[in-house]
Amino acid sequence: LNAMHIEKQKVESNLASANRQIEDLNEFKKKEHDDLVQKAFALEHEVNISKKSIRDQNESLEQAEAQLTAKADQLEADLNEMKEVLRSTNSELEVREAVADSLRQAYQIAEKSRGELESEIDLRDKEESLMGSWAKYLLRTMSKI
Repeated sequence: LNAMHIEKQKVESNLASANRQIEDLNEFKKKEHDDLVQKAFALEHEVNISKKSIRDQNESLEQAEAQLTAKADQLEADLNEMKEVLRSTNSELEVREAVADSLRQAYQIAEKSRGELESEIDLRDKEESLMGSWAKYLLRTMSKI
């Protein structure tokens, strides 16, 4: 009986020891679980902060892209306007060159006509001078008669 009693105490002691080990293991598992939950919450918080940062950066990039697109559109419109002004200026220059050519031709024609008129006037002056001399000669001759 005594051996059974000693055996029962050993079994109870082993059982108590096993129960303490199980409790220690459960506490360790609970602590590990709590640590993992805290780490998971911390990671989730970091992920949320990163997501917000990425969203903010995307919004900034979209705004920058919109601004750049607007600027590019404005530059293209300005370029097209400059091209139109240049075309208009080129057209004006072509018209001015044509007018200048016409004026040069008219001047050349006027110079030629002026030369011809001067020649004609010189001829008339010579004719009048000759006629005047002839008239004087006739008057003298007639007065002698």
